[in-house]
Amino acid sequence: MAASTVSAQAQTSGPVAAALDAVAGLDAAAAALQAAESEPDRVAALTAVVLAYERGLAALREAQRRAITREGTIEAALAERSEELSQLLSALQAVESPTIPVRLLHPAGPLGTARAAILMSDLVPGLETRAAQVRGEVEELTALTDTRTQAEARLTTGLAEVRAARTALTDAARSRQDLPLRLADDPEALARLANSSATLEAFALGLTENAPPELAAAAPPGSFVDALGALNPPVNGAILRRFQSADAAGIARPGIVMATRPGALVQAPVQMSVRYAGTLLDYGNVIIAEPGPGYLLVLTGLGEILGAPGQVLPPGAPLGLMGGTQNDSGTDAAAPNRADELTQTLYIETRVNQKTVDPATWFALDKE
Repeated sequence: MAASTVSAQAQTSGPVAAALDAVAGLDAAAAALQAAESEPDRVAALTAVVLAYERGLAALREAQRRAITREGTIEAALAERSEELSQLLSALQAVESPTIPVRLLHPAGPLGTARAAILMSDLVPGLETRAAQVRGEVEELTALTDTRTQAEARLTTGLAEVRAARTALTDAARSRQDLPLRLADDPEALARLANSSATLEAFALGLTENAPPELAAAAPPGSFVDALGALNPPVNGAILRRFQSADAAGIARPGIVMATRPGALVQAPVQMSVRYAGTLLDYGNVIIAEPGPGYLLVLTGLGEILGAPGQVLPPGAPLGLMGGTQNDSGTDAAAPNRADELTQTLYIETRVNQKTVDPATWFALDKE
């Protein structure tokens, strides 16, 4: 990826090596996307591809930011030492000049010339060491510049590839017929409940209270009950607000808000059955799933829903995609920090026997 003329040390420096690794990850994801066409379980294969792209793109963005920062550091250091570097260049030119014997002739005669030669012999190793240091900085700067330019191009193709992967995943998830189904709630009853509920809490309570006995009995046990603090969150991102934390308007909600990238994949953390999937009140797209009898997982803010009521989803199954659009040029990678890329928010609420409980009870929320 970096120019072939730069030193091996420059090529393996932190940001450059990280970018090379990230590009390799994106190339592997591209190959997996092609192979997914022939996989028996295309949904599972495409889910893995989308996740690989998300990781690769995130790693490449971070490597590019580190490269930009390192470039600035080297350029500033070289600018501060411009006078010193000019003197070093002049000294090296004098030492390497074929006329050195003439220049070393001292006005004091042979003895002065000898003394000057001794001083110059002591000076030359130091000049060469300093020159090697400067050469290394310049080579690293060249590698970083080449890396940043080529990383931006790979980001552009990577964004196009992940869009294609998400589209393929959406089509495959919506057409799959291999999921087990349990007795779903009456669609008309669900519609009436949604229309009569003034709040998300009222709707969730209604789902619990009005569930037919056979529906609760058919709920998959999963591992949600016992996986305390060990589950990955449904989406990759960062915690924006924690349980019962007030937002800018002073409103505290009984759930958490995760900031994530546009188009990020939302997955089932454990085996669960979908109780509701659709728009609700002013929450936009909502999924309410049951990971165990008496437990509900509520997700709002998705841009696209892939689950359907009645489906029993395995761990890692796609529930939906976040909304928003990414910068097709890849220049969003030059954002000052990672938080500037996390423009979408997913609200996560967990309920046990009709009461809200901090999702941190089950999810490891400080990994990102």
